[in-house]
Amino acid sequence: MRSGYFYADENWSPVSGPEAEELVKARNDAHFLSDDSGVIRVSRERWEQASAAERNGWLTLWTKAKTDRNETHSHMFDGYSELRKYHFQSAIELGCGPFTNLATMGDILSIGECHLLDPLVNDYVSHEHCRYKTGKLVTASGKEIPVANRYGVPIEDVQSLSRFPLVVMINVIEHCIDAERIFEVISTMAQGTFFVFHDKLYKHDEVAEAASRIFDIGHPLKVDGKYLTSKLRSLFDPVFWRTVQTSGRQDEIYMIGRRL
Repeated sequence: MRSGYFYADENWSPVSGPEAEELVKARNDAHFLSDDSGVIRVSRERWEQASAAERNGWLTLWTKAKTDRNETHSHMFDGYSELRKYHFQSAIELGCGPFTNLATMGDILSIGECHLLDPLVNDYVSHEHCRYKTGKLVTASGKEIPVANRYGVPIEDVQSLSRFPLVVMINVIEHCIDAERIFEVISTMAQGTFFVFHDKLYKHDEVAEAASRIFDIGHPLKVDGKYLTSKLRSLFDPVFWRTVQTSGRQDEIYMIGRRL
């Protein structure tokens, strides 16, 4: 059922009702809609707007935050139990944010060193509770994992992930530029390596209907679930696969897969 108008700008100030209707008419993402897969690609300019809003959020508005639902993600992955028997000499988290999921995983799994990739990774070190501001990734228990590299680039700019036995990408794809390019990058993972992935499963028809009445500055991509799961199954043998149906929100997927 069609609901009302909603607008959230760079200051994360939500507006609804008639005022939002006027704002959304002037600024929306409807022109980025694909034929049948939701919004899978936006312009660099639109992504830069989202990135600026994300930076403003973490460094101005959410300065006291200590987590970004990282413990919830761990719970939904059953504590990453499928990976506990392995040692990962190195791991990379794509879209790591200021807190990372590797900090949670590091108390559960054997990880030698970590690599952190996020367009804002070098800005986030100024956040009071950033997990890697000291140059090492500090887990919840206080364990320190060496940070081998920080990459302040979008995932789309990565050339290869073949060197990493563990790749983590949790709740990230909405923040990206181009889902097709994202999966091209992911496809460079070496055979037998592991991919930990979580995101929302949008429905194209719902995205298309909402595009002209809802503008969410921080989440430019809204990828159809069928597109997303098809890409995942074409690249990985799932060792963990959970879909969660949510009331009033998009369904979600949690997958740990081994590269085919």
